[in-house]
Amino acid sequence: MLINGMFAHGFISREVMSVIISPIVKKKNLDDSDSANYRPIALASVFSKIIELVILKECGIFLQTTDNQFGYKKGVGAEFAVYTVKQVAHYYLRRSTPVFAAYLDATKAFDIVNQFSLLKKMCNRNIP
Repeated sequence: MLINGMFAHGFISREVMSVIISPIVKKKNLDDSDSANYRPIALASVFSKIIELVILKECGIFLQTTDNQFGYKKGVGAEFAVYTVKQVAHYYLRRSTPVFAAYLDATKAFDIVNQFSLLKKMCNRNIP
């Protein structure tokens, strides 16, 4: 009832939504004096994690992905993406055709997401 009330009134207290950002070195062998070698980890409150689970339970059916998405998906990791790329390359190499690949570094993409477009896509999927 508390969580439903927060969403009905559009209010969640600042204390619930606050996080502690902790920098973590990406790999142990990287130079720890270079800020580019760190990634931020957000430590959220237990209550905010409960809210997240409630949202996922209620909205999870609206969050469909394709088989070609490998990140942020339960039970799927980078090894599946690598396997898929290898299989596609082998397919064309066995047929004696050239294989061209383009790689996109989207590490900063999350920081520049157009929030309006994301909200519009969620509305188009009828996510409550």
